[in-house]
Amino acid sequence: MPSALSRLPGGKTPAAHLSYTRAFVARFKPERTRVAFLNLDRHGQYLQKAPQTALVDSLRAIPSLEICFINARDRTANGLLLANFFDFT
Repeated sequence: MPSALSRLPGGKTPAAHLSYTRAFVARFKPERTRVAFLNLDRHGQYLQKAPQTALVDSLRAIPSLEICFINARDRTANGLLLANFFDFT
């Protein structure tokens, strides 16, 4: 989804991201939610430390939330980094 973020209501601010994440967890009550930060982002820009630090601190207060940072400088090296295994037996 190359431009989905720009279509989110409320903008692209860290406060909006936090609000969306809280709403998702509250609505669906998942066992686990993972937020992955890519650095470099999809536009090849480095994440700015200050806004991300405050956002991560706020995200850590959400139950069942996991946060990871992925070094995305080399797109081929991290192509299969995120994987989930579900055993419903």
